[in-house]
Amino acid sequence: MSMLIHESDGNALVEPRRRGARLGVVGTAFASIAAVVALAAPHATAAVTSLYVAPPMGGRYGVGCSYTVTATVTSFLPVEFRDNGRVIPGSPRAPFGNTATVQWYPMYRGSHLIQALQFPGYPRSQWIQVTGTGVNTGTSCIVLPF
Repeated sequence: MSMLIHESDGNALVEPRRRGARLGVVGTAFASIAAVVALAAPHATAAVTSLYVAPPMGGRYGVGCSYTVTATVTSFLPVEFRDNGRVIPGSPRAPFGNTATVQWYPMYRGSHLIQALQFPGYPRSQWIQVTGTGVNTGTSCIVLPF
């Protein structure tokens, strides 16, 4: 607060600063907060835009075979990959460009919900049916029906 002393009567009168000066301080504070929010905004928009599980040779997924899971993302933040809610080993992965990949090895036959998540966004999901047992030949993986 500024003080003005009126010399005519000798009394000190306390007067608040002008309204415009107050509005300037409030405006500066608001602009500072808006700048911080704007700098943090890329994190708020992190998202997986697509999820792709490489198709198997022969058309069937098998236990013990390796499949590449690829997520297309909007941010540089790490991507967590899951198989039926459990983190896939090697995850989370940092994106390279706008994609992140992980190798997935199904551990059992049946339905698998494969998901990719980039916090704080929502996961993208794909259902995969693992129907056989894989035999790794070194260059490929052959899925047997049992």
